[in-house]
Amino acid sequence: MQVDLFKSRTFLADYNKVGTQVETRKFSIDPCLGSIDDIEKHVICYNTKALNEYKESLKCAIESGRKYDHIGYAGCDNLFEVEALGIAKYCKRYTMILDLSDSLDYMLHRLSKCNIDAIRNMPNYSKISNAIMNYRFDDVEQIFFNSFFQIDHALDEYFVKLLGTANDVTISSDNKMNWIVNKFYVDIINTACSVKDYTMTFLRSKLQKNTFAYRSKSYSAALASVENVFDENIIFHQDGYEDYNVDIKCYEPFGYIKGRVFI
Repeated sequence: MQVDLFKSRTFLADYNKVGTQVETRKFSIDPCLGSIDDIEKHVICYNTKALNEYKESLKCAIESGRKYDHIGYAGCDNLFEVEALGIAKYCKRYTMILDLSDSLDYMLHRLSKCNIDAIRNMPNYSKISNAIMNYRFDDVEQIFFNSFFQIDHALDEYFVKLLGTANDVTISSDNKMNWIVNKFYVDIINTACSVKDYTMTFLRSKLQKNTFAYRSKSYSAALASVENVFDENIIFHQDGYEDYNVDIKCYEPFGYIKGRVFI
């Protein structure tokens, strides 16, 4: 299915509202669908302590209530992993997830018009993309900002513009590089947020509102509850940009975590 990004005036009027409303959605577990303790029936556990810590973290998130952390205007739901289990009250039959963890190449392309393949061919691309898109750097020892230099001329020009903007901001020279790195990161995450929210608004219209509910989002992913399996490939399209393919995955309750290994 082709998603014509930011083309429809109707969707443009709705997507900011839809993206904000999802952050205030109430949450509770539907005991008829299962409980957090049922996770152990669906995973492979070699480390009971690690599994128990994971379950406890989900229970604590539920107890604290839905909270969003923000980078720029992009939000990350503390209940995303719980929502992904598909056992909340008023859930529909399947949980649908659009995950852009591996799509750093497309976000940089949208920001700078750089070549997508040039970015994807970076050493350790998938690790770097996953770390940046999810704001998780535990699995990446060090991401050097200059590793993005001289990959693509258009991306280099984007960095030159960032430097020019930094020179216009009242900050000390010692903090200038930190400002540039932070702006670079915020631009990436906010771009992903806009793509996700618009796509969810588009899909809600195409799949009918009564069979689709946008329930949660992380920095890299968007999650909806749907009545029917949606297994089409998504093609992001917008004039002036390269087309980009992503897969959407649908899960039955606990399907998201099925087979996860705790070691």
